[in-house]
Amino acid sequence: MYAGTTAWANDAVGTLKPPCPRIASPAGQSYLQPARLKPEEVAAKNRLGCLSPADAVYGPDGCPQRYCGADAGVFPFNPGSP
Repeated sequence: MYAGTTAWANDAVGTLKPPCPRIASPAGQSYLQPARLKPEEVAAKNRLGCLSPADAVYGPDGCPQRYCGADAGVFPFNPGSP
């Protein structure tokens, strides 16, 4: 994650790709935007799932499509349970 808009990205052969459009951020976190992925990384990332509420689901071009949601990747910690 990083602040601002997605920068122009180079692919493996040096072709510049335009920045990804910004996605609507959770309330109070408008400064965050998920990083762009390489298109060949998207299937594995989406299969892995969401690691946190600030994580995203990605489109085939490597751009984030939407945030995972408030409960994504959140594990309750209860030290008293087995």
